[in-house]
Amino acid sequence: MQIIFTAASSLATSQESDTTDGWANLSAVGILMRKQQPDFDSRNWGYAKLSDLVGATDLFVLETLPTGGMKVQNGRNAGE
Repeated sequence: MQIIFTAASSLATSQESDTTDGWANLSAVGILMRKQQPDFDSRNWGYAKLSDLVGATDLFVLETLPTGGMKVQNGRNAGE
């Protein structure tokens, strides 16, 4: 799960991010993960979608956006 931590943290603290509150768009996390590790596929872990894999780990906080999509935050940093 280190690749998810790395991608989410990179995006959440990026100056290109819309916010610096520790949240990252899950879609952008998935894109960055595929760039860093092209063979990563959540289906190899038994989950059809990245959001299912991330949610099952209990290491992250997921939130559904009103516009659709999801955002993710490192669960270790939640509530800070």
